[in-house]
Amino acid sequence: MAVLEDLAADAEFDGIVLCSVWEEWLDESVASDQEYLADAYDNLSPVSIPEAVAVGLVQSQFVTFRRESNFRELVKSFVLRRMPPRDARSMAFSRDTACDFSVVDIPKLRLKQEGGPIADLYRKPLGTTDHYQQGYQRVHEAAEAIRQRGGEVWFLRLPTSGWRWKMDQLRHPRDEYWDRFSRIEENTIHFKDLEAIASLDLPDYSHVDYRDRPLLMKTFVDEIRARGGFSDLIDTGGTL
Repeated sequence: MAVLEDLAADAEFDGIVLCSVWEEWLDESVASDQEYLADAYDNLSPVSIPEAVAVGLVQSQFVTFRRESNFRELVKSFVLRRMPPRDARSMAFSRDTACDFSVVDIPKLRLKQEGGPIADLYRKPLGTTDHYQQGYQRVHEAAEAIRQRGGEVWFLRLPTSGWRWKMDQLRHPRDEYWDRFSRIEENTIHFKDLEAIASLDLPDYSHVDYRDRPLLMKTFVDEIRARGGFSDLIDTGGTL
């Protein structure tokens, strides 16, 4: 919500926004929790961009220890003269992150998801119906401001599966939340309405393996184009 409103307030922005939406983020009462995302761009210092470029270049060129590594693991690796377990996540120079779940113990990962911080999110107090209605309207108005300048905004409900999809539906039944949002904001696409990805089994319940990324993106892009989106790209021969 915060980033979308930041783009809407920029009179020069008339681009394309593909906005990933989780129902929780549409609760207007927690909108302020998202401000740090927009602030990260608004408060850039003269060295922020060169620093980000330098860090990105280093991360894309060197093999590093996984994020979960600790001092004990580093010492053990040095003594035994072997690399620690591979991190399933990799980051390109563009800051694009991909997951290779073939190097992960999937059952163990899923147990961790079901009992970790993600599970805590589902125990948070739920906002009122009015809070969500106000959130839907705020998001729609921000999208409309961008469209009036010639831009495009699409709201995508990306896949979740297994335990997480079950929890999503217990907390935010589709007919009571997403469908109500869709009646206010026309440019919404729910993964369950797209046959090719409706039943994706996600290793950690909420992220696709890098091998499935082309299918995921192509399915959403095809749907958007079928509904008249990306017209400028099509007319000028542009690509995504």
